[in-house]
Amino acid sequence: LSYSGFVKAHPVNFLRVLENIITNAQQATIGKNDCQYWIETQDDFNFVKISIGNTGSRIERDDLARIFELFYTHGKKDGSGIGLAYVKEMIQKNGGQISVESNGWISTGKKVPKKHPCDYVEFQMTLPKGDNHEQKATNPSH
Repeated sequence: LSYSGFVKAHPVNFLRVLENIITNAQQATIGKNDCQYWIETQDDFNFVKISIGNTGSRIERDDLARIFELFYTHGKKDGSGIGLAYVKEMIQKNGGQISVESNGWISTGKKVPKKHPCDYVEFQMTLPKGDNHEQKATNPSH
């Protein structure tokens, strides 16, 4: 089931999380044809699962385990290794979790069935549900 509602997250920080992931996808697919991009939300009991992905790029299996480490960077010109570390910190500070999947491997080291026949990257995060009366609630579908 898709979800259209609020998550518990600081609006500015949550926007930076989304911008970082989407900008990384854009930079990784510059000059490539026929790339697809998606953002999906799913109701998961008291949480919302948010998936942001793209085809046309990949993260090597050895890099997946370190992708959220502060100052870890690989393959990105002028990358600082701060962006995804910030993303993970913000998600966790708001009571959520994040992982990344690429070509059938998850950053936790688990192998899963490939979702696409070509190269792909998908960030998967969960955040607690919020309501529109809470100060720190943000609607991910707007």
